[in-house]
Amino acid sequence: MAQPLEFELAHTSQAAAVFALATSIAHEISQPLSGLITNINTCVRMLAANPCDVTGAQGTIRRALRDASRASELIMRLRAMFGEQELTLEPFDLNEAIREVISQSAVTIASVLTDGLHPIVADRRQLQLVIVNLIRHTCEATSGLHDLRPELLIRTEREADNRVRVTLRDSDLELPPLSAEALTCAPHSMELDGLGVGLFVSRSIIDRHRGRFWAERNEGVRGTTFCFSIPN
Repeated sequence: MAQPLEFELAHTSQAAAVFALATSIAHEISQPLSGLITNINTCVRMLAANPCDVTGAQGTIRRALRDASRASELIMRLRAMFGEQELTLEPFDLNEAIREVISQSAVTIASVLTDGLHPIVADRRQLQLVIVNLIRHTCEATSGLHDLRPELLIRTEREADNRVRVTLRDSDLELPPLSAEALTCAPHSMELDGLGVGLFVSRSIIDRHRGRFWAERNEGVRGTTFCFSIPN
């Protein structure tokens, strides 16, 4: 018995979304793993040389550790999205959590954090992962544009209905010709050259916090702003 057309279309759409997500995950995780293999092989050659290039090997090992850390972080992000663990909800200072992320970032990030925000009840670690994802996405997506580091500004502000908004503004990243909302959906991750997984993970985390996650073009100037809004 033939399946109804609506069922076939729904199944095709679901399969396409799963394929796009799987392809994006494979793309992201293959990059640090390839770098890890290359750096380890280079290190072996340096140590086997006569004379042994210890200084070069040390630098290569540091790059290998960076690649291993990146792969590990990706797996952690995916576990945060697909894992069955419950959210660890606790009150905390959102501005303080953001400052902690900024202090550990490898890029310079300006901040305008609104004073007097009430503590939010959320999973601190997962919200920090969202911010890390956005920073990394922006830096990687703009890495080939010029030799300068991206100019990033992170902001917190109050919204109506007892909510708080967090925005990360970049002066270089240009949205592709898709709607801003579509950029955060898995089926379109291929349009971002494999970088869309971080956005999809971030949206999933914010959804679990009963929030909203979106992107928009900067008005009147170049660049993109990623935003999320959650109950305060």
